Amino acid sequence: MTDPFTEYHALVDAYPERFCDEIKKTVGIQRAMLKLYDFLPDKGRAVVDWIERFCILPGGERAGEPVRLMLWQRWFIYSIFCFWGHFEEDVLDDAGRVVGRRRKYLRVVNDILMVIAAGNAKTTLLGFLNTYLLFSRDYPAANIYIGSNAQKQSRLCFDTTMRIIGRNRSLKRYLHAVPSLNFLEVRKKDGLDSMLTAMSSDGRNFEGIIPTNVMIDEIHAMTTSAYADNLRKSVKRDDGFVFETTTMGTERGGYLDERLEYAKKILDGDAVNHRFFCCIFKQDSEDEIFAALESGDTSVYLKSNPGFGHVVSATLLTQKARDMADKPRERAITMTKNFNIPQNPVTCYFSEAECRALPFDEAIFNGAPVFLGLDMAYTRSPESDLACLTMMTADPATEREYYKDFYFLPRWLDRQVKNDGGLTVERLDMITEKSRYDTNILYDEGAGRYGYAMYAARGDIVVIDDALVGSIRARYGDDAAMACDVTGVTQKFIMYFIALIEARYGFTLCKMGIDPNKAGEIESFVNAHIASQDGLPPAIKFQMEKSLYSYPLMEATKDIRARGLAHCNNKLTELHFASALTKERGDGTAYFVHSQRSHIDGVSAHLAARSAYTVFITNGKTGAVNKARLGNWWSRNRLPPVAV
Repeated sequence: MTDPFTEYHALVDAYPERFCDEIKKTVGIQRAMLKLYDFLPDKGRAVVDWIERFCILPGGERAGEPVRLMLWQRWFIYSIFCFWGHFEEDVLDDAGRVVGRRRKYLRVVNDILMVIAAGNAKTTLLGFLNTYLLFSRDYPAANIYIGSNAQKQSRLCFDTTMRIIGRNRSLKRYLHAVPSLNFLEVRKKDGLDSMLTAMSSDGRNFEGIIPTNVMIDEIHAMTTSAYADNLRKSVKRDDGFVFETTTMGTERGGYLDERLEYAKKILDGDAVNHRFFCCIFKQDSEDEIFAALESGDTSVYLKSNPGFGHVVSATLLTQKARDMADKPRERAITMTKNFNIPQNPVTCYFSEAECRALPFDEAIFNGAPVFLGLDMAYTRSPESDLACLTMMTADPATEREYYKDFYFLPRWLDRQVKNDGGLTVERLDMITEKSRYDTNILYDEGAGRYGYAMYAARGDIVVIDDALVGSIRARYGDDAAMACDVTGVTQKFIMYFIALIEARYGFTLCKMGIDPNKAGEIESFVNAHIASQDGLPPAIKFQMEKSLYSYPLMEATKDIRARGLAHCNNKLTELHFASALTKERGDGTAYFVHSQRSHIDGVSAHLAARSAYTVFITNGKTGAVNKARLGNWWSRNRLPPVAV
């Protein structure tokens, strides 16, 4: 007789079209784990049998009936509880010195991420696991904390667990609950009592706790990892685990995006962590949702809804898919909640998929015809925009576009402080101060993690520090270095930086899009000192507020990204595109609006570079010849697209 774990693997093999790529990759990882660890099916069977024996459905059409777990739920439980192996750790003496090593035989999985569409009994499954852990002899004195972004969500899971216990008289007699304090206790005969507490990030209630298990619900609403990190570091027992569960959301750059990025590394084989189990149910694309309506075969919805046809009504879900065409304002909600495809806010000009460009080999810029776009900002305070310089090259035959973005942050912030003697200047770390201010980036202030320092380490941001100024001095002399400033971005610095990257890549600058109101000095320099490639001025005036010119560029950018033809390796740019909120004008055009404390500087720089490219290949005097010259260069240097 096969176990549910093996049955589920066989089902994935037999019907691969019903499972998303993430689940298929997870199954592949589990098959590799079977060769490395002990797989003890009795451990998973004990959990499943206990739940089905003692738990009663707390709500829904079958409320009051005994639980019969679906196959995917059984596989999920087996995946957590059945893998066991030996782990080594240091042995310390009373002084904290390492005096040896010891081996422990432990459950392998202790970090769980489940992403699943709404309505698939996610919270109910959490309640079943809570109930099992509270009463199980295998988890003495369990201390479980339910966390979320809001108290209401934590109470939903807490109350579900209460109802499950309350429906079974043999369990209820051990229960001592104080619902007003979000606390319940299971008093056992052996004296090893268990506790369950509901808490949330909107209250100051996560210090000084020592949980055995942490259940964190709906992490898509968390803008930072601070709350989850506090809970994680509190789990100290070997038999404990952290279980995070959520649907997709519209909070780009938040904690869920961080976790999904880590999960992608694991699933793609870029990192190995067998203690992390990610279970992601989602549609592979938006197109397959609508294609299923046309074909009549909606079994593909099982990818995001493993309970499709059981706890999820096939009729209602199919109707939601149809409604998206008639009610576009509901599209973002339906896509995230019912089909688990991440979306941007409904007012964002670009869809979530359009924000993500393809990776590419940046060596393509070596000797290439290049178009620059600049969104100038002086960034002398955390409240200021970022300066962004975009380097673009494009293949007119394939329409593929390649972007390398440079965001600039000065190393220091000089802030005037009043004191008894007058004004003094306080020098602060600009990276930290701006990370605190901007809301569209993930920043853990308590741990000093993430923020702009993470993007600087990846090369997505250029920090104007003494080392960079020293490089400019070494190549261009003391006068050049004196024109640079580690407390702000200057136009002269941008000029010297362009010279640095020109020397590095050996590109040919064809045109540069510049707002003369922001960077008139750079515009004059480019026209006076950069050799024209077509006899026309190399600097192109680009002003975002002039919608007659900017809106067609917005539409062209959206189209290129929708067709998967845009390439960019900068992750900060992805966030800027996700922050590009718009309002409509009466004539049907749209314009970008700044949301509070978030930025779209990368979008502006891309549009400026596109304006330079468009003028170069379409102007009435030299456009046709210029386009032919570009085509000749690409015919000799075209690269195959990078597989994603």
